[in-house]
Amino acid sequence: MSTPSMQEISQEISDVISKLEATPIVDVAVRASYLDKLQEYECWQPLFRFLDASDRSNNKDLRLTDLVRTAKIQNLYLEDPEASAQTVLRIIKDLNLNFSELCIKVLPHIMDSEDFFVEASVLKHLINKFPDKESNIQSLERLCFLFEKKTYNDDLLHPNYQKLLDIDPYNLKALRYFKLLYTQNGQWYDLLNVLRSLMECDSHPHQVFRYAHELAAVLLYHLNRADEAVEVLERFCLESPLDTSSIHFDACYACGDFQGCLRVLKRSIAKLPEEDTGVLYMKMGDIYDRINDSVQAKKAYQKAVQLEPKLVEVSERLLKISIQNKEWDEVLVLLDGLHQKLKSKDLKEQVMMARKRLEEGVASKKQ
Repeated sequence: MSTPSMQEISQEISDVISKLEATPIVDVAVRASYLDKLQEYECWQPLFRFLDASDRSNNKDLRLTDLVRTAKIQNLYLEDPEASAQTVLRIIKDLNLNFSELCIKVLPHIMDSEDFFVEASVLKHLINKFPDKESNIQSLERLCFLFEKKTYNDDLLHPNYQKLLDIDPYNLKALRYFKLLYTQNGQWYDLLNVLRSLMECDSHPHQVFRYAHELAAVLLYHLNRADEAVEVLERFCLESPLDTSSIHFDACYACGDFQGCLRVLKRSIAKLPEEDTGVLYMKMGDIYDRINDSVQAKKAYQKAVQLEPKLVEVSERLLKISIQNKEWDEVLVLLDGLHQKLKSKDLKEQVMMARKRLEEGVASKKQ
């Protein structure tokens, strides 16, 4: 088949224009074929004139088809994504489309597959322009996803997540973004508000436990608000499958609530196999020591040394209590045990010298 001459092409274009101008064309397929011909020959000026004419039509389907064609030409042929975005905005305003309809009827037809930069360019012009709140939320969520995962535009990511929170204060995606951002930047007061919002809006119980744990950690370790940390832990985390005992103990200790420390330790001991509780009994002995209950301290240390015989610290603390109580025979036994546990030759010699002096002192008293 021979290539048509310029004259033939010019005549064909003139014929198409004449047919489009002559009378309204009822057959949509025929009209589309004429428009396709003008598009094929890149006759943009007459093509846009005919496409714009459909604005005066009451046929919404025809107007949508023509506006989509216009947006596609602007983006793919004229390489003007901004103009294309403006046309899409006209579609939203004039035809009252929601976000789901946009994704089905418009976006796939005006850009190449996975052209995320163009999609972001279009969605930037549609912020808060949809007729319903849900579409505005969905559009901003998609735009933030594109900036974060596809186009890596950090400069626009933050302000658009903020816009998302402005219209949907409990939006999980936005809150999780700001949680990460504020944690990385050490913006602890801002993080408090985000974590509290997440606890209110996340329906998954395990997530609520996790957020409460993080909230307590921020209050305790970064803001020195131990009493508030205890309140959060006792209100939200007592039934948590996560282990919050360490931070709970630290928070009670920072408040000077030693009875609270003991309650935390006893709950932890009750949950664990006995062989794993030696260190907890040692910590319990420390708390009893701090509140001057040497009897309970001694019992706790004895339990700890029974479970963890190699814990030198426990032997030293038992030794201190026995010396305070002047239980010299027990001190001698503890010194023997400590001698066996120590690895340093110098320390071993010091222990044996202390034992010898004590033994001599005890003997002289008995005489």
